[in-house]
Amino acid sequence: MNPEVLRQLQPGTQGAPPRGADACTWATARPRVIALTEDARPLWRIVRRYARILGETLPEEQAVFIERPAEQALRVAACLATSECSESITEEILAVAFRLVRRSVQDTVRTTKGATSPNTNRQPEADPHTGPGTGQAAGACS
Repeated sequence: MNPEVLRQLQPGTQGAPPRGADACTWATARPRVIALTEDARPLWRIVRRYARILGETLPEEQAVFIERPAEQALRVAACLATSECSESITEEILAVAFRLVRRSVQDTVRTTKGATSPNTNRQPEADPHTGPGTGQAAGACS
């Protein structure tokens, strides 16, 4: 293979998609504005409608676990775009982000079904190996 083509296929070089540290360097090199492309706007309206319907239909006991899913999808999409060193959230990127957030919402609704309210005073259950609520193995250093 041509050495120039090989060089272009290496992460972080011209013509190759950026990887990890390269995307981080790109994202922090200067202030950026990441925005929806025109093709993503119809899907964004669907995402917002989904969030509104959730807020209107879920019982309060479940709704407290799901806050601002449209904004969550947008943040995930921005992270995905940034990982590609792009300032554009395309329909494809937004669709992937929306699927992730929607799955998270579905899992949360399923696991909180029948919940009465978030229990903020929960104590860890006693573990037969550690004793009641200590979180340390018997005989472990403190």
